[in-house]
Amino acid sequence: MKNRYICFANTSGESMKFWKICGLVISVLVSINACGNNGQPENGEVPELSEIAELTETIDILLEVAQETSVRERHFLEGQQWDVLGETIGCMIVFRDGTYHIFFAVGGYYSFGDYHTDGNKVTLFYPEVEEQRFYGIDVFLEYLFSDDTQIELVYDPDYIDFDYISCLRNEQVLLRNLSWPSPAEQVYTLQGYDVVKCPRRWSEVIILENLRMRAEPDIHADTVSLSRLVLRSPSYEKYTSDLTYKNAIKSFDAKTVKEDTIDGITAPWYRILVILNEIRHEYVWVFGGYVRELEPYEISDREIWASLHDNAYQTLIDLNVIRGRDTDWD
Repeated sequence: MKNRYICFANTSGESMKFWKICGLVISVLVSINACGNNGQPENGEVPELSEIAELTETIDILLEVAQETSVRERHFLEGQQWDVLGETIGCMIVFRDGTYHIFFAVGGYYSFGDYHTDGNKVTLFYPEVEEQRFYGIDVFLEYLFSDDTQIELVYDPDYIDFDYISCLRNEQVLLRNLSWPSPAEQVYTLQGYDVVKCPRRWSEVIILENLRMRAEPDIHADTVSLSRLVLRSPSYEKYTSDLTYKNAIKSFDAKTVKEDTIDGITAPWYRILVILNEIRHEYVWVFGGYVRELEPYEISDREIWASLHDNAYQTLIDLNVIRGRDTDWD
């Protein structure tokens, strides 16, 4: 059913409309066939409800299989975006009208090339590259093509990870389908740990004490020090710390299934998002014994939300991390 669902989800609106009309026509034809010339059932017999239900179910199955086949024959790349797991940040591939484009989220399109498909296989040919290259394009192309002028990838609808469903892959390359996020509130493996994926909306925590940020959800894991430019009037200075501060509000996307006991408190670990600037962010882990998940009303109520952020900024000022509320600080 999972593969069928994925294919179903890829069905375009026009295609869905076509098959619904086909189903309606089939239903009408079946009804006419069951009746005589006067529009009455032949031999005076009315079909049993169970027979009608069985016929309807059969038609639904036929339509579902036909839709799935149509999608497979049509195209699995249309309207999809694909990224490279663990490689150049912000780099993705977009397929449009027989040409694929390598896209950098901040700067736009920087290269394009031809491709062709054969069943569930797609062949990419080495692209033409703009003279003005963005940082990482050479690494990206090296990852994709190595020393070859073309690569062949296979569409895998069964692939699923913490972020996405389906991919294009071969033995060296893995391009994930950005258009189909994996479901939230299910258990996945992330960095070797079983975690529950949290929905993006309403997933916010408030930090209750100054907490060390760690690379993995473990008290013995390495701490993560992050740097950013901080306003120290009249100029900006570089500030580096491995702490996320009390009263800070952070988005999180995962929490561990396992729970650790630290300082007599038993809790899971949370993976929080730290935004450093417009194009750079980091995910780090903090112990959940000193965070509190915010309730939806605390996020949706503007006055409460503003008050929480005021508290966070005041804490940073009190700690002499920043010197004013106009500082761009997440």
